[in-house]
Amino acid sequence: MSGIVEPPVIAVQTIKITRYDYGLSALIPHTSVQYNINCYNDNVYVKTISGLLEGTQYMEWVNDDYLDAFIKAKVQELGIK
Repeated sequence: MSGIVEPPVIAVQTIKITRYDYGLSALIPHTSVQYNINCYNDNVYVKTISGLLEGTQYMEWVNDDYLDAFIKAKVQELGIK
């Protein structure tokens, strides 16, 4: 059996992120690199954040401090504002 929901219901899920790891891929020299951040609640995977570092961000990604701060900021953007 099935049914139609009228009006549609918007379901919101709250997730807790306690740690993350990230990797870089799809490097195009002097142009861009893709980042993938895997977020976890303890050891349970909950979400992936993906994007592209280009322009000024690309020029800075070789600096470990910059990259670590950039990735952490992307995870923190998911938080309640």
